[in-house]
Amino acid sequence: DFTIEAWVYVPHQFSRWSSIIDFGNGSHHDNVVFALFRGMPFLCTYSGHHHFEFHAKHPILLNRWNHIACSLAGNQAHLYQNGIRVRSCRRMPIPIDVERTTNYIGKSNWNKPYPNAFYRNIRIWKGALIQEQLQKIRLKDSLPITSPRDLNLENNMLTLMGYWKCNEGYGRMVFNHAAKGPENGHGILGGGNRQCAPKWVIPPQQFYESLSP
Repeated sequence: DFTIEAWVYVPHQFSRWSSIIDFGNGSHHDNVVFALFRGMPFLCTYSGHHHFEFHAKHPILLNRWNHIACSLAGNQAHLYQNGIRVRSCRRMPIPIDVERTTNYIGKSNWNKPYPNAFYRNIRIWKGALIQEQLQKIRLKDSLPITSPRDLNLENNMLTLMGYWKCNEGYGRMVFNHAAKGPENGHGILGGGNRQCAPKWVIPPQQFYESLSP
């Protein structure tokens, strides 16, 4: 069981596809994909090569920060927009417990175009958060989050494994701030290819004004 969440900002217009997280072993193999499909939150899980995908019915809002999330508990998956569950599926394949070696934020294992979107506070939880817990996270997102205790999530089955703030502002790394995350959980901008690495920029203040719930 897992939960993936992120704050997403799409300027001006939606692309057909904007990958948020794609963890797998290449394309069509053990992938867990959380993305935007024409602006709508999208989840796909693979069990080996068998997969199923579904997306929300309505896109997120343009030109403002949106909190989106997905969860999987057994075969039951949910999609959330700004703390509200917007769609569910009861037949998602359960990802096989294998090591995944091609793990991307903002990139696809299918070599789709790079996203027309900004991301921050991307998190992966071991365990499926429910709507009330995601609402609590959204409301408290200005505070440091390193463990379920910081959010008063009274469920010892929840463990924060990945927490990428994406606010370093310099260097070639995006650091994993999850206290119990893997040692190799930091991200390398551009996957180690300097020609593909994006550059850090400081956006104007109004860029952050829509981050409030």
